[in-house]
Amino acid sequence: MKTIPLLLLFTLPVIAFGQDSLPISRPVFLYGLAGYDIPKGFGFTIGGAVPFHSVVKIKTGAQRTEVVFSELGEYRYPFANTSILFNAGLGIEYMRSSRHFTELSFSQGLLRTIYDGKVYELAQDGSIKERKLFGRNYLISQVSWSLNYRIYK
Repeated sequence: MKTIPLLLLFTLPVIAFGQDSLPISRPVFLYGLAGYDIPKGFGFTIGGAVPFHSVVKIKTGAQRTEVVFSELGEYRYPFANTSILFNAGLGIEYMRSSRHFTELSFSQGLLRTIYDGKVYELAQDGSIKERKLFGRNYLISQVSWSLNYRIYK
């Protein structure tokens, strides 16, 4: 019975975040994400988010910020395929205090896979030719909800 939680732990991706802010008049959140999907593949994603509308309730101090973001990434699954992705979306951040905020976001994008190895096509005349960069295109949708709590002062 103890092996089931252990197997679930090994199937979850391992993720590391990094962020930076540019010295411009509007706050921009830039991030890089490196991931390893045990035991399948690895990759990275880079992106940025810009807030475009913010509402603060004076009585409670709660703040709601709407952000627009985009991401570009690449993932590699050895002996299977390489994936390139781009997506863009909207998010809403709810900040109740300086130490806690919640975020809900929705995004749409494109994913292109390129198969490893050689792929051949049989032409109408019976000849065989190699297909370069053969793969598939996918429409991707993402829904994300996060609870964030600052642990330092």
